[in-house]
Amino acid sequence: MKILQLAFVRPRRQHFVVWPVALLACVGALLCGCSTNSATGQKASVGSTNSPPAAADSTNGEAAGDNELAEVLPPGKGNVESLAHYATGESLEESGKHAQAMEEFYKCVMADPADEKTARDVGQWLLDEHHPDRAIALLSRVAQRPAVSATILSLLAKAQLQANQTNAALATSQRAIARRPDMLSSYESKLVVLVQMGKLPEALKTLDQAARRIANRPADLIGLAKLYTACLSLKAKPTDPVRLHALALLDRAAAMKIASVGLRQEMADNYAALNETRKASDLYGRLINEVDYSPTLRNGLRQRYGEILLDLHDETNAAAQFQAIVRDDRMRYPLAWYYLGIIAHSQGDLAEAADDYSNALRVFPGMELAYYRLALVLADMGRNDNALQILDAARGRFPDSYDAQFFNALVNLQLKDFDEAVKHFSSAETIARTNNPARLDAGFYFQIGAACERDHQFKRAEEYLQKCIDMSPDNAEALNYLGFMWADRGEKLARARVYIEKACKAEPTNAAYLDSMGWVLFKLQLAQEALPWMLKAVELSPDPDATILDHLGDVYMSLHQTAKALENWKKSYAIDPNEDVKKKLQSFDAGAT
Repeated sequence: MKILQLAFVRPRRQHFVVWPVALLACVGALLCGCSTNSATGQKASVGSTNSPPAAADSTNGEAAGDNELAEVLPPGKGNVESLAHYATGESLEESGKHAQAMEEFYKCVMADPADEKTARDVGQWLLDEHHPDRAIALLSRVAQRPAVSATILSLLAKAQLQANQTNAALATSQRAIARRPDMLSSYESKLVVLVQMGKLPEALKTLDQAARRIANRPADLIGLAKLYTACLSLKAKPTDPVRLHALALLDRAAAMKIASVGLRQEMADNYAALNETRKASDLYGRLINEVDYSPTLRNGLRQRYGEILLDLHDETNAAAQFQAIVRDDRMRYPLAWYYLGIIAHSQGDLAEAADDYSNALRVFPGMELAYYRLALVLADMGRNDNALQILDAARGRFPDSYDAQFFNALVNLQLKDFDEAVKHFSSAETIARTNNPARLDAGFYFQIGAACERDHQFKRAEEYLQKCIDMSPDNAEALNYLGFMWADRGEKLARARVYIEKACKAEPTNAAYLDSMGWVLFKLQLAQEALPWMLKAVELSPDPDATILDHLGDVYMSLHQTAKALENWKKSYAIDPNEDVKKKLQSFDAGAT
């Protein structure tokens, strides 16, 4: 049995394309307006640490912001008390005491609820600091005004969402929509609430309502397209209406004159998420050529474009983007080196991969995943001591890290140190239960279950593999692994047969699964039924497989076809000089070599 191959792990956020968490995440990203930090290995973009943001969109109707704030009172104009707090806040801000300044601005708004501009700034700050109750107290006071803006109502709905007041958030977002049905932000909180409540069809109706009402501005059109894209399932067909809605919105925006590099990059990213690779590539190609005046901006675009190409499994062109980055500047783009390492490793160029990961760490020693990737490469190269030294260094730098334990276990598996692998997987499980239970997914339980089986901890292996199957009932690899383990040990054979049959149905040409099916039938003393499964497994195996040939020999022997049994055992032994096979051959005085 083979250990599940390590999935391609990127140090960045993935695309949001699955209901319902995907929509929540996508809308949440729009609500908070935050960007991730590429220096820590997060998603690279024009606005990352390595790539300063483009100029703000302020022409050609591109900005998504509303014009409501013109109707509110200037800061501090309402009364003497608010003016005093505002002046104190300004003084503290100039002294670099931001938190204290915001507290004064908070008091300013409480004294003068008409000061919406300050209310918006303070409310957003409170949400960023995870103080939704105080944000609600502040924004609710402002929202009591009859002429309150949709912007304040939308922010209040976000605060109510953060405080898990979903019914209140829904009601507030409805007010925001009624106040400004042409603003995308008015709809966002309602979308999150509907998804949290499992009302997905109603969420799509809300998107359709927004599509009919929002202003015909590029930023709004692109933002709405992103929300539609988030609603697509992984198996969506090209003709899926939700996909077509998203494409139509992007195409409308693309027909407009957009000066902003950032907006056009967003559009390209969304086209890529919809598998419109030609449109995405054309946009990125033009953007990269247009920003020759700024090497930093150009390399930020190259990095994001390379990531998209990796998503599309176009390693050749992705590598070209990352190589162009490091030719321009070897010492500022750790993610470019990291991705080059991944590409080189996948292509079997271990020495190049080791150099690339080492360069990533020289540029940014805090890139945690680069340590683990480098350790895996060194283990592949047979440099076991070096691999373990890298892991020791990583654990010293990241002592409470789930990834440190998880990847240490993967390296131990490669080194066939199964006892250590199980220990590190168990440590990772303990850390995740406290810090991030979402890490304990079906993939994790498969890995630790397989490690326990390899370490002959069969009871634990069964528990973990069953957890994997409970979480992912159609996981063919887990079904086959557990079914084969039972069959090989002569345990729970009827249940093992059901599991393996399900795996074979999912992947009918998988030689390993076909062999498992033959093996469980053989264990059920149904050798005649097992034979065609075994023969098919031999036929479909990419290379001669010692285990499959050994099993076929056992089936032939059970059917009293001794010559064929010996023939297959000899083939098996030639591939893998296994002691058990040797004993079978010697028992018939056939010789083992």
